[in-house]
Amino acid sequence: MPVSIVVVHSSARSGLMVENLTPQLGDFFGAKNGKGVLVRSVEKGRRAEQAGFRAGDVIVKVNGESISDSGDFTHAMHGRKSSTVTVSIIREKKEQNLTLTVPERNQSELLDTDETLEEPDADAETVIDLSEVQSEMARVRPEIERAIREVQRARPDIEEATQELRNHQEELKEEMRELERELKDRELEMQDNQKAVPWQPQADI
Repeated sequence: MPVSIVVVHSSARSGLMVENLTPQLGDFFGAKNGKGVLVRSVEKGRRAEQAGFRAGDVIVKVNGESISDSGDFTHAMHGRKSSTVTVSIIREKKEQNLTLTVPERNQSELLDTDETLEEPDADAETVIDLSEVQSEMARVRPEIERAIREVQRARPDIEEATQELRNHQEELKEEMRELERELKDRELEMQDNQKAVPWQPQADI
């Protein structure tokens, strides 16, 4: 099964941080079939702490609506009809109810500027599927290794071709220099020939 890390900030205003349960965690905390969300942490001084939430609580209902995972929890918190919600939790394998007060947004903006600044991140869900990352890395690794081997195999040929090109360039330069010398020699030879021929006046007819 894929290993997923799911962290959900239930509300920046309440100070709750929760995560999905696994069946093993559900058995440990007393939640049937791993249904519910686990309270990872409760910020000190925030409304969740004032309501009595503790890290390790398992939220199973919000206003009587069953909570199976973080998506249900986020939906229930968004769909609340008032600023007060009744949250059913399992603590020490016993169910109990807590009352959580979450002010409306306009109240939050007036009463708590810091919380308003956190509002864009409220109810955000981040999912990291480690198994998909690992499988993708495993899939591309052979291709990368094959490309590296091909480059290594081709390197001697590339170096040899580069050296041959340099040698050919030197040969061309030497041929050009030789051609220039020959042209100069011929030019000098023609000049000497012109000097050696005496001038003869044309005979009258």
